[in-house]
Amino acid sequence: MFKTLYMTIESILIYGEQEWLDIEYDIEGFPFISFNGEKYRIDDYMITKNTSFEKHFDGYASDSFFSGTLIKLSDDNDQAQLFFYMS
Repeated sequence: MFKTLYMTIESILIYGEQEWLDIEYDIEGFPFISFNGEKYRIDDYMITKNTSFEKHFDGYASDSFFSGTLIKLSDDNDQAQLFFYMS
């Protein structure tokens, strides 16, 4: 079982399993990770530079004004961790 991360940054709840997922490539060569039957394309994520998330995550993708996903890449960029946030 993986350790579940719960944390807050500036009133934003962040949660997810701290599981490293392999980065795969689709037929067109775009990188993605699979989690619970969903595919998350790496190129859909914005870099977290100059944001509240910068210290802990490498990118974010908003689902709405209040929620979205965060991604953390491994040092060799072969794996990623996926987290969810809501405010």
